[in-house]
Amino acid sequence: MTIAISLHQSKELSPKEEDSRFYYYSFSNFHIELSHKIQKGSKVTEKELDMLKKKLTVEWKRKQYDVCEKPVELCSYKLCISFITMLTCALISKDILDMARLNFWIQCCIFGIESVLFLVIVQQLWCQRRQIKSECESEKKILEEDIENGCNTRFRFDSHKKTDKEQLMILKNLYSQEVEPLNEKIRLLRKQISCWVMFLASVVILHYWYCAAKLVIKAMTTGSNEGIKLAKRSVVQAITGTLHMLVIAWISRQ
Repeated sequence: MTIAISLHQSKELSPKEEDSRFYYYSFSNFHIELSHKIQKGSKVTEKELDMLKKKLTVEWKRKQYDVCEKPVELCSYKLCISFITMLTCALISKDILDMARLNFWIQCCIFGIESVLFLVIVQQLWCQRRQIKSECESEKKILEEDIENGCNTRFRFDSHKKTDKEQLMILKNLYSQEVEPLNEKIRLLRKQISCWVMFLASVVILHYWYCAAKLVIKAMTTGSNEGIKLAKRSVVQAITGTLHMLVIAWISRQ
């Protein structure tokens, strides 16, 4: 007798029959609970084994989706960073060129060169994101079709004359072979995303404080009350924005 575990091949259970543990427990926790049950001398029911098999497939499928989608998310952060960096560089360049009192057409040429460079970078990142997203959608579609057609043979084993303990051991080994490597990939991708989020937060904070510093210097130079009020407001906004970005960066590392 051969058991193929998939979302459609597993024994169908009505919502009333399904144990709430299926929704609240991970595969590992549910596996540990069933192992403890066997150690106490109790028998694992067919329903519980079927739920564990289904849980394995669901987790594997979700992890596969995460592995597909994380690179798309990474490209999105790169696009945001490019746009904000372009905006910050444009503001800084304008101030430097104003101080240098260069000819108007020379300033236009410099801005044009900067714009072309950043647009090329953004266009490359956008195309890369579209390509990765397209590949991701194709992989997810193939995965869905394989599961629906029963072609997913990753979780296939002969259960003939296998005890409950042996079946649990086989399922645990399948989890180690198929799901844990995906967990490691996701961990590395999340680490990359976290680094880019921190970089994005740094660029945004730099932008906030540059704008605030410019207004503060202007207020100190002119000494006008309106300029001082505007400078104070910009400093408060910079502090608030910095705190927000630090919170976002901290959350991304969790």
